[in-house]
Amino acid sequence: MTLPNPAAIVDAIESASIDGGSCFSQTLDLLEHGLDNIAARADAWSVGDLATLRGLPGGDTFEVCAEAARRSGVVEQIGFADFKDRQAAYWTQVVDQAMARNAQTFALLPLEEVTSPTGMLSRLRARGYAITEPDENESVPVN
Repeated sequence: MTLPNPAAIVDAIESASIDGGSCFSQTLDLLEHGLDNIAARADAWSVGDLATLRGLPGGDTFEVCAEAARRSGVVEQIGFADFKDRQAAYWTQVVDQAMARNAQTFALLPLEEVTSPTGMLSRLRARGYAITEPDENESVPVN
C-alpha cells in the first residue's frame, strides 16, 4: 500500500496526544503473566497444532494499542480509520493476482491471521479458495 504523504503522517503521529497507558499496561501484563501462554503458543506453532493455537489467548496487544491511537484522532487525521479493511482488501487482491499468474504462490501471515475466524485465511475461504491445514491427527517429527 502506498502512503500518500509519509512526512505528514510522521508529523501527525509526533504531535498527537495518545494516551498509551492501556497499551503499555497490557504489554507489561503480557510480559509479566503471559510467558507460559507465549511458550505454549510457540510449542503449538512449532508442530503445526492449529487446534491448540486457536484455543489459546492471542496475547496480542495490537488492538489495545490501536484503540489508543483511534481515540486520539490521529488515525482519522492521517486517513487510516479503515486501515485494517484496506489492508485486507489489498492483500486479497494481491493473492488473487498471484494465484492467477503463478502455479505456486507462497505468503507469510501473522499467526493471528491464520487462526482467527475473521482472519485472512477465513477471507480466502469466503472467496472460494481451498485452504489445506495440517492434519490434526498427523504426527510431526521434531528433531
